[in-house]
Parts: sequence; structure tokens; C-alpha cells
Amino acid sequence: MGMDMDTITPMKKSLIDIHCHYIYDVDDGSKDIEMSEKLFYECYLQNIKIIFLTPHVNSSVSKANRESHIEKYNKLKPIAKKYNIELFLGAEIYIPFRIPNIDFQKYLMGNSNSILVEFATEIESPIIDHAYNLKHMGYEVIIAHVERYNYLTIEDLRELKTMGIYLQVNASSVIKKKNRYFSKKVIQIIKAGLIDFIATDAHNLSNRRPRLEEAYFILNKLIGSEKAKNLLYYNQKKLLLKT
Repeated sequence: MGMDMDTITPMKKSLIDIHCHYIYDVDDGSKDIEMSEKLFYECYLQNIKIIFLTPHVNSSVSKANRESHIEKYNKLKPIAKKYNIELFLGAEIYIPFRIPNIDFQKYLMGNSNSILVEFATEIESPIIDHAYNLKHMGYEVIIAHVERYNYLTIEDLRELKTMGIYLQVNASSVIKKKNRYFSKKVIQIIKAGLIDFIATDAHNLSNRRPRLEEAYFILNKLIGSEKAKNLLYYNQKKLLLKT
């Protein structure tokens, strides 16, 4: 697994998705291999060139072990290749109130030393402490959909950034229109330079479909082309695509 980064020539809006649930029948994401292929086709239409598959780990919706993740990932690689998409395997690791006794090394994002982690949204979790401890265990830490943790203040996000923690926001949160307050908050933290990645967190083709291209066009208007590309391509390339 790996690629020669010198051969990657991004198109005008070539995109990288680092958070999605396209491995079939392992969690609450894709139900079968046919749905996974349809999701890849949708990503192809949005010019998503590289995808990190991140099945849930240590979560109530997890229903497969790492060996199953790897087996199905290997089956999906040639399917994605038909749509000119390069796949990498990662994971979305749920961290409860205490850091679980699991082998994080098994769940690295591709060839990198990064882990994607999520926390409880309804019950306050010691995210800053956990991030600090995971960082000092030797990992580059990416916090998934950081906008969902309402108990984190902007000052908390600044502290996490000072610690060297990476923060990801979902594309659907950038384009959400029903809750103006929520959308305003998301745009505020993006404009403040506190976010490193925009990703889909897509699960299906209905209520949780990939919307990365739509988020790109919105961000292109809000923060400019260069900053939008950083959030959707260049930051991902810099941190995660190490050979």
C-alpha cells in the first residue's frame, strides 16, 4: 500500500476524503458491496480522488473485527480503481470516558502515524486530556466532527490546536441550512483557522451521502480558493499521504 506522491497532480478541485463508512456490513455505513460501489461512483462524480475508509471501532455500531475490515478493504480497492479512486484504510475510534485498552497501532490512517478519534456528543468527555495522552503515546491525533461536541468552547479548540491536535469538520455541517446558529458556529471556527480537514463522514446515499464538492464550493466563496483547497486536499496530503 502506498503511492508515489510526485505522480499526484491535483485537478482544479481534486478532493481527498479522510472520513467515511464505505466498507460494507461492518458498522452503520454501507450495507453491501453494491452500495459501496455506488458510493464510489458518487465520489467519482465529485472528483474525490483519494479516500480513507474509516470503519467504526470500539463503538456501539461496530460489528466486525480488524481482519474483516482488511478483507473487505482489499475487495473494494479494485472496484474503487475503476473510478480512478485510490483507497487507504483507517478507522474512526470511539474514545469513552477512559482511553480504551486497544492496540491503536492496528488502526492507523493509511501509512501515517495518525489516528482518527471520536467522543461522546451528549455526555461531556475529557477530550483535551485524552488528546494530550494519545499525542504523548506517539500518535498524530485527528478529532472527528469536532463541531458536534457542544461542550467544547472556541478556547478549548484553540488549546487543542496549540497542543498539535488536528480538527476535522463534516462537509454536511458546512452546508447545513436548517440550523442557522449551528452553521454560523461552524463557519466561525473555520474562518478562525481552527479546522484542518473537511470530510464527508458519509454512510449511505440518502440521508448521509458524500457532499464534499458542495462544501468545497461554499468554502471557496467564504474563505477563498487556496484555504478551501488546504481543507479539502493539501492538508490531507501533507499529514496522511506519507510513503
